[in-house]
Amino acid sequence: MTRHTLQYGLDSIRRRRGLAALIYAANLLLMLIISIPFFVVLNTAVAGSGFSEELASGFDLALWSDILEAHPEILPTLGWQLLWIVPLYLIWNTLALAGLGHALARGGHGSFWQGIARHGLRASLLGLMYGAVALVLIIGIGIVTALAASFGPAEAGAYYALTVLLPLLLLFAIALVDMMQDFARLDLIFGGKSVIRAFLGGFAWPVRSGAANGVYILWMLGSGLILLTAAALDLRMGGIFVAFIAQQLLLFARAAATVGWIGSEVAVWESEHMANAELIA
Repeated sequence: MTRHTLQYGLDSIRRRRGLAALIYAANLLLMLIISIPFFVVLNTAVAGSGFSEELASGFDLALWSDILEAHPEILPTLGWQLLWIVPLYLIWNTLALAGLGHALARGGHGSFWQGIARHGLRASLLGLMYGAVALVLIIGIGIVTALAASFGPAEAGAYYALTVLLPLLLLFAIALVDMMQDFARLDLIFGGKSVIRAFLGGFAWPVRSGAANGVYILWMLGSGLILLTAAALDLRMGGIFVAFIAQQLLLFARAAATVGWIGSEVAVWESEHMANAELIA
């Protein structure tokens, strides 16, 4: 089933290239809106530091440490910006995924905007509920990490707990909650379930469907690789314009991967429910 659903995801990208372009353009606009306040704050600090040329040539942790020490107001100011940036991103992400789910089902001929209009509010409520689950898991991971750091030699225990255990547990928890939310959202959109029933049903998917796990992991790895490549791209390579174009092509590929990812999950959901219907019949 995993091969079939992956193929459906790739076919979704081919059939609905406009969706990939829409997701890319919306993400680009969102990142522009988000980056402006960060740019203003950091540019003000850097302009008065005298290190503008050094920082323009590459990232220097020591110089940034000196700048942050000279301008301690930077971090609190940026922290306040997160109060509107994080909700804005989460709202858009939730609405976009609801729209994609609706658009890619039943042969992939649905309307993205109609999906947002029909399911956006309930999908947002579902997202808030899974956000609470993620928060509980993060608190639990913090406790586990603190306990792990207290065992063994003080420095070594804390080092491995913070650099190995903590990132692995956070990655696992976030991926688990994200996968449950993805399939709960599909239950909400196609299964006719209430928000509560879809929320509770989402917890069953990781143990209920091997195909759901396989599809999620494969698309997560592929999307993560694209993002890491885009982040690691040397902006000085071949000139700033060439590097910028290369980076944008990678970000478009990431948007296309999102379309394929949701398309594969839709195929898993439809296959699972078709099999269940046959068993009941």
